Amino acid sequence: MGLSICHWLEIYASPLGLYSSTLVTTPVTSGESQASQVIPTVLTSSAAKNPSEQVTLLRGIAARIAQEMTLGKSNIFSIAVLAEVLELPFARAWQMLPSLALVTSQLLRQLSRRRPLRRSEGTWLSFQIAYLRALDELLHQEASLHRPWLDAAKIPLTGAQSLSPEEALENASLGSLIETLRPQSLSDTQAEQALVSGSQSLLVQQIRQVMVAWLTFNGAEEREAELLIQRLEHGLVGHLLATIAENATPLAAIRPFQLPQPMPVQLRQRTFRAEKRDDQEGAVQPEASAIARHTGSLPVGITPYYASLMARENPQDPLRRTHIPVNNEYVKTRGEFDDPLGEDHDAAVPGLVHRYPDRVLFLTTGFCSTYCRYCTARAWSATRGAEYSFNYAQWELAL
Repeated sequence: MGLSICHWLEIYASPLGLYSSTLVTTPVTSGESQASQVIPTVLTSSAAKNPSEQVTLLRGIAARIAQEMTLGKSNIFSIAVLAEVLELPFARAWQMLPSLALVTSQLLRQLSRRRPLRRSEGTWLSFQIAYLRALDELLHQEASLHRPWLDAAKIPLTGAQSLSPEEALENASLGSLIETLRPQSLSDTQAEQALVSGSQSLLVQQIRQVMVAWLTFNGAEEREAELLIQRLEHGLVGHLLATIAENATPLAAIRPFQLPQPMPVQLRQRTFRAEKRDDQEGAVQPEASAIARHTGSLPVGITPYYASLMARENPQDPLRRTHIPVNNEYVKTRGEFDDPLGEDHDAAVPGLVHRYPDRVLFLTTGFCSTYCRYCTARAWSATRGAEYSFNYAQWELAL
């Protein structure tokens, strides 16, 4: 099987109280399912009350694993902690997520002290840490919402440490899919694509396929599993950037990659027109003509990062429909108004809406980084043809 971080945690962390061998549950009131009340935790023993003790323990485990890797001549791509998690029973996997993310982060630092990490190696470890954290966050959100599929996940499960033969027969493809998360190598080009393209990269798409199968195996409907992973991926960039920030020195090799740019740069590179490409002409032509005839307020404005999240080949993609106009936007039907909320009527002075006796709406700017086509404040949004001009004189008058 090769290197197993889960095995190391089972040997050293559990006896020392890093986490308990069973899940901790809160009291269940009538009408509530036990699954909805189970919240796995890392700190379930008096031996792990002090967070510094926990980090010290994990640092020691990581150092020992790094030593074993050096002696055994294992490469960094033998670290496949995400694959290990998915091979565990659901309850056990969820319980170990925080510990595995912590020890993998410590392992990254230990390995970087032996030699500088290559770009591909740093990316591989960073993505696994970020994905473990994002998955843990998603599962806690689902538990707080009392999602029914968690009942089907059979929380808590008893002692089995891996998929039972019956479970393997029930979904024979899951094991082979999980094995794809144990690559023998990752090129710098693949690593760069993963960092630049995010959810559209081959690495994340590969993980997505496995995760959907895993969630489906554990009780979620297929469509529900797909939506869950979409939510996870939306938060993945944040976890990835946090991981890189926490390990800035060990991950120095990935700095040349084009990570999501700071907001000022994103704003300077906003798109105000439709792209025309030969392979997408049919998809963008209605949008291009709508943008060309646009006048007045609420212009088109989309940051490069937000545009990267849109499905370029699908004109009905929800994000495209939210931010790129089509000609139907200029069709005004009966009952539609330029000011649907009646804010102009309640504007005591330009930029100050006073509708209720005890509060006001103070409009400080008409600028947005990305404009939504359904904006109810389109009459004063943006500076191109907007009715209001936001400046110090107006603010003084409103105050």
